[in-house]
Amino acid sequence: MIIFTRVDDLEYDQVTLEQFVHDCRINELNDLITKCRNNYLGVSNRWISDSPKMIEFKNKFLSSLDQIMSYNNQKIYTTDQFEASQKHYEAEKKRIMEANISAKQKEEQLKKLVENFENKISDLERKLQEAIENAKNQDCCVIQ
Repeated sequence: MIIFTRVDDLEYDQVTLEQFVHDCRINELNDLITKCRNNYLGVSNRWISDSPKMIEFKNKFLSSLDQIMSYNNQKIYTTDQFEASQKHYEAEKKRIMEANISAKQKEEQLKKLVENFENKISDLERKLQEAIENAKNQDCCVIQ
């Protein structure tokens, strides 16, 4: 079940919650509503606890809970749902850890490559300097 808060903002704009949901173009929200079998309610943060609208909300909420429990064999959160959620969590955690390890390995490889190139450049600079010195010692013309 999805509970939308601040429906008073919709009422101010003269839009019902049903109209808002029907006209919604947020795919993730539409998917969530579908997964919840279109089971949603709206509540205002400004409703007083014994106001007619709040009493109606409470009754709809309790009725919806009864329907959900009936659908789930008197369990609000089924074991299957929990296990599926736990498997998903573990798989995502593993994927993230592997991605972090892979990124660290790539970073280490890149550091080694950079170090290798820097060493080669230093060697070439040293050899070039030696060649220049040898050329000077042999009275050759050296242009720098």
